[in-house]
Amino acid sequence: MTGVMRLHAERTADPRTVRWVVRHPTLTAAGDGRRSPDPSSALGALVASGEIDEVCVVDGHVHVRAVDAARWSTLAAAAHRAITTDLADDAAWLGLVSADQHPVSIGSSSSSARVTAPATGGRCNGASDACGQCSRR
Repeated sequence: MTGVMRLHAERTADPRTVRWVVRHPTLTAAGDGRRSPDPSSALGALVASGEIDEVCVVDGHVHVRAVDAARWSTLAAAAHRAITTDLADDAAWLGLVSADQHPVSIGSSSSSARVTAPATGGRCNGASDACGQCSRR
């Protein structure tokens, strides 16, 4: 993708999860769901290091869950660089929803987020692990 990539990070209700707000056509086209970045990609290297245990896309934004919430003070800058790099390189994981995860749809109210898996008629079906955003924990 050419041009300047603009993104910023936001906290979520789960202290282990940070949402990178970004608009990227590949993320939007692939839809919501868990991603499995290849270890050769910048973000995949962080996953492979054991620092990050979950990556998913919700509403076109990248949600990254750290193994330990306390690590975000040092991990955030590395994750930001990795996501920026992978977006600029149009890394393969951006457009591939993981085969072991049904696409998820997250709706929110003023007090909580809820996850439904469209292919399962609204049942969670394991989506509770996606992004740490499921209210069915």
